[in-house]
Amino acid sequence: MFAPTPNTEAFDQTQFGSEGLYFDANKPTPVINDPSKPKPKFWQTSQGRMVLVVMAVFAVILMVISLAWLLQPKAATTVDQTFDDAEVEVLDLGPLGEKAKALRSQLKAADPAKELDPQPPINIELRLDPLKE
Repeated sequence: MFAPTPNTEAFDQTQFGSEGLYFDANKPTPVINDPSKPKPKFWQTSQGRMVLVVMAVFAVILMVISLAWLLQPKAATTVDQTFDDAEVEVLDLGPLGEKAKALRSQLKAADPAKELDPQPPINIELRLDPLKE
């Protein structure tokens, strides 16, 4: 299958086992938590300080928004005025304008959404597939 190589010492893969000590010397030593050293409180850590700053900024923004909402002027209620007595100015439309006005009124009358035609009757006895009895 495979022919042996003439120089087997050059292809010896077990030589790395003896060189493993050199590779282990470069590994960092693991840090073990010293139980005698007291653990700092959460608010004394950098993450705790960051949480405290974010909460303070959020509280300030919330106070500014609430003050702006409380101090805004109240909207006065307005009374809707109807102009029933106002004069309506009638424009001279001419023949083309009269034709457009007539077409608009015909379109409004022919609106299919406003038609009150009843739905067509449905024949429920008509079937596409034969009944299996």
